[in-house]
Amino acid sequence: MWIFQAAERIIAAPVVVQDKWIIVRTAKGIYWLDAEGMPLQRVEVSGSTCLNCFNSPPVLCGEWLLVPEGRHALSAFFSMGALAWRVIPSPGPYGGYIPSNAPVESIACGEGIAYAARYNWDLTAYELLTGNVLWESSVPDRSTLSLATDGRIVYLGANIYIKAYDGFSGDLIWSEKMGTFVRSIQLVGKTLYVGLFKAPFLAIDVDTRSIRWQADFPAGEYPFLIDGNIIYITNQEHLAAISREDGQVLWQRKLPNADLGTSVVAKGVLYIRDTGGYLYALEVSTGRELGGLKVQSDGPFIYLSDRGPAVVRNLLLVPFGDNRLLAYPLIDPEKPLHWRDWK
Repeated sequence: MWIFQAAERIIAAPVVVQDKWIIVRTAKGIYWLDAEGMPLQRVEVSGSTCLNCFNSPPVLCGEWLLVPEGRHALSAFFSMGALAWRVIPSPGPYGGYIPSNAPVESIACGEGIAYAARYNWDLTAYELLTGNVLWESSVPDRSTLSLATDGRIVYLGANIYIKAYDGFSGDLIWSEKMGTFVRSIQLVGKTLYVGLFKAPFLAIDVDTRSIRWQADFPAGEYPFLIDGNIIYITNQEHLAAISREDGQVLWQRKLPNADLGTSVVAKGVLYIRDTGGYLYALEVSTGRELGGLKVQSDGPFIYLSDRGPAVVRNLLLVPFGDNRLLAYPLIDPEKPLHWRDWK
């Protein structure tokens, strides 16, 4: 339907605001587009010089846009391109040392506070309005970090632990050892959903810390997706849909290296990438393949784990190749397509 071409590589999934605007993060800037793909604004921001380093994509927090920058900075933009604040890690109790490479791996926000977990460094709580540091806590070395919050308590998955902190004071409320690496967490109501490395997927009651259920499907390296009453989980070989209520596996199919960190559901269709550069359209009720696209060349392009699709109005937004964003019509589950016809 339309193509937007940035001046540099697109490094994150598009962020859609109120079904009207599209935010595109590139290696050196942020673009604001309208729903037809017309550029409205561009702001220069620093990018990481490490192509394979993970950096959290931009996160919307009410009217604020939180953007990881470079190797350790975090910026907050208010409205279209207006920079509110930019912060770097504080030395804290580390004898004045500030890390040169501590990228923001996960962001959460609530009750006027933004939380940022930096790889191999710390969890920091910032006042959303000013960027002032409210509290800090160290995180385990060399571990994948994942955050979730209800506005009062912030939960951190790090290494083999899940930790719960008072969101306002930073006091540690509880810590649980999970027995294997915690890859991703998400909070819905009073239930914390936990993806563990090569272990059953868990639903945990955050008040009692008891396991509500566990799914007979081991998670893998990638995040999971919650859409309504269905949770989509993936490992190295298979994709599964499970019930959010009781963990029952609704369906599963072979789909090697599918990445649910880059997926979206729209009108009964799950759009999901794999690490080989293909985008699949699957029927949510059965897992049946409805169409597909090769969106990444086999050339020198380096796979970026957070370059996924998004939806604006009735269009699927797909980062394509290095620096293009393409908009396609959403697929009708009643009319499956070959990828060559998906245009």
